[in-house]
Amino acid sequence: MNIEKLLEYASIDAEMAKLNLAFNNEPDVKEYKLQSKRYKDASDLIGKLNAEAEDLITQINTLQDRYQEALSQLNEYQATANEIEDENEADFYGKNVEKLINTLATLSGDCSTLGKRIAEVRAQTGKAFAVAQDATKSSAELRAKYAAT
Repeated sequence: MNIEKLLEYASIDAEMAKLNLAFNNEPDVKEYKLQSKRYKDASDLIGKLNAEAEDLITQINTLQDRYQEALSQLNEYQATANEIEDENEADFYGKNVEKLINTLATLSGDCSTLGKRIAEVRAQTGKAFAVAQDATKSSAELRAKYAAT
C-alpha cells in the first residue's frame, strides 16, 4: 500500500473524528443520549422490580401455606376439645393453641410487612414506567427534530 493513500485515510479519519465530536456536542444529541440513559435505567429498574415481585409472590404463597397449616391444626384442636379427658391433655392442647396464636400473630405481621413492600414495589414500578414513557416521548421528539434537519 502506498504512503499517500495511508495519509489520505488518516486525514479522513481525523476529519471524521472532528465531525463526530461536533455531532456529540450538539445539545439535542446530548439530550437524546440523556433520554436514552433514563430509558435504560428505568427499564433496568423495572426488570429488577419484576424479579422482586416474583420473590414477593413466592413469599405470599409460603405465608398462605403456613396460614392454612395453622388453621388446619386449630380446627383439629377445636374438633377434639370436647373429647379432652384430663388436665394434662387440656394443658397440651392449651399450649399448642397458644403456639398457633403466636404463629398466626407472626404471620399477620409478616403479611403486613409484605403488603407494605408490595405497595412500595408497585409505586416504584409505576414511577419507572412513567420515566420510561417520558424518555421515549422525548427521544421520539428529538428524533423527529433531527430527521427534519
